[in-house]
Amino acid sequence: MSDELSVLVIDSDERSLVQRADHLLAEGHDVSVASHERVVRLKLMDKVPDVVLLVSLGSQPQTLGLLRALRAGEIDGVDPGVRLLSVGADTDALATTHYRAGSDLALPSKASLPLLAAAVEMLGDRAREGAHSSRVLRVGSLIVDGDAHTVRVGERSVSLTRLEFGLLRCLAAAPQHTFTKTELAGEVWGSEVMARSSRTVDSHVMRVRRKLAEAGATHHVEAIRGVGYRLTR
Repeated sequence: MSDELSVLVIDSDERSLVQRADHLLAEGHDVSVASHERVVRLKLMDKVPDVVLLVSLGSQPQTLGLLRALRAGEIDGVDPGVRLLSVGADTDALATTHYRAGSDLALPSKASLPLLAAAVEMLGDRAREGAHSSRVLRVGSLIVDGDAHTVRVGERSVSLTRLEFGLLRCLAAAPQHTFTKTELAGEVWGSEVMARSSRTVDSHVMRVRRKLAEAGATHHVEAIRGVGYRLTR
């Protein structure tokens, strides 16, 4: 078994919720639960888990809506790269819908508790392995592919320099989070001194902002006076 993982179990059916949560607790994981979207958002504001296990919010549209919101980075403080495991993909058509909504792995409703636990551990391990490596980040229509080193807004490609890409990738990894210029310089240039001695970060951010706007991005880089920048809606 993998090391302890933080797991948020979401299920509107109390009996099902308790069974799944208890099994994951018995496997040694740190488990929190939620049965309503309001509670989900409060839990995520408190702590972003390694894996979100989404069973049901009471209806298929609500469940898929939450999947899309999580994947699009529309919930404050939640990395759109969070690992999402959904339950309820009982047909190929439903599985396709779950994956298109943003699920990393979609399982049928009758998946056993051991199978769910194994899936949680697999996704959690992948999350940890990829925590410091390149991966695809999705924020609304914006897609930042760290492996291919490409940026798209919907179907439109956005051409960025290496440093511009590094800035956007840093901002997209934590939408709504405000990064100081010192933090951005340290992440992208490897030098915090640069942010204090020049307007290098400012000029690169301005170019990224312009290119995203030209591509029709719904998200933009916002300047927070006296602090830094953040990727916002």
